[in-house]
Amino acid sequence: MYKVEVGEKDLNPRSCLNCIFYSTSRRRCLKLGVNVENPDDPPCLKSISKTEEKTEEKAPVIPKAEVTEEKAAVAPMPQPKPEVPEEKAAEIQPITVEKPPKVEMPLPPRVEKAVPVISEEAREELIKLLKDIEDRKRTIKEFADQIQLLDDLRDRVSPEIYEKIRSDYVKKRDEMILKLKELEEKAVSLGAIRCKQCGTLTLPDTKFCPKCGSPLSA
Repeated sequence: MYKVEVGEKDLNPRSCLNCIFYSTSRRRCLKLGVNVENPDDPPCLKSISKTEEKTEEKAPVIPKAEVTEEKAAVAPMPQPKPEVPEEKAAEIQPITVEKPPKVEMPLPPRVEKAVPVISEEAREELIKLLKDIEDRKRTIKEFADQIQLLDDLRDRVSPEIYEKIRSDYVKKRDEMILKLKELEEKAVSLGAIRCKQCGTLTLPDTKFCPKCGSPLSA
């Protein structure tokens, strides 16, 4: 270890003789680890000046704008329009194109479908007939449900009972279907109209089917 004499010395002196890191016996800077030839010219100041020179930013050199002959050329002056004499200007008239008159085509007359007119008696009879038709349709559906239920329970009853009950249901259902067809034919003869979507019969002045909501035509 080097013995350093510490007195009234500065940490950043202008001379190595006043620096605490300078060894007078070895003439060496203990901080930088270099020999000092001239104590009045500290090596630490040289390193600081070099770093400052490196960190200095050079000002960007802006090239001078080159003035070309095209840019320096003066733009030509606009030429005045030739004046037309008043006599010729009066003779020159703008050409106007007349549009053909707009012809409105008349709309075709709206043809409304004629609704068949029936008497009050026929209307009341038709209402009762249509109600009877709907009741018979529900009855036929009930018979069909009973037949289906009987088929599901076939294994739980004897064959004789099954055949007897099923034949009775089928017979009554077929009779109701035949009667229903007769009532529908009678309703059509009285003026009832049939829906093309679901086949429901309704009054002739009805615009929409009461069952499926489809528009009706007479």
